[in-house]
Amino acid sequence: MLQAKFHNKGDFTMNGNYVIADGNYKMSIQDLIRKEFVFRPGGNINFTGIPFESDLNLRAVYTVPSVSL
Repeated sequence: MLQAKFHNKGDFTMNGNYVIADGNYKMSIQDLIRKEFVFRPGGNINFTGIPFESDLNLRAVYTVPSVSL
C-alpha cells in the first residue's frame, strides 16, 4: 500500500512499498544510444518519505539483437 501526502507549502512525501509485476524502461542518451530493459516480476520500490530518495530493488533484462557469427 502506498500513502502520498501533499502539503500546501509544496512538500510531497510517499510512504509504502510498491511491488513490480511487469514493465519496461527505455533508456536514451542524446538520441545516439537507445536500449529497452524489461523488468522481471518481484522487484520492489520502497518509499520512505522523499520520492527521489527511495530504495530500488529491481531486476531487468536487456535482449541483444541477433548478430551473425
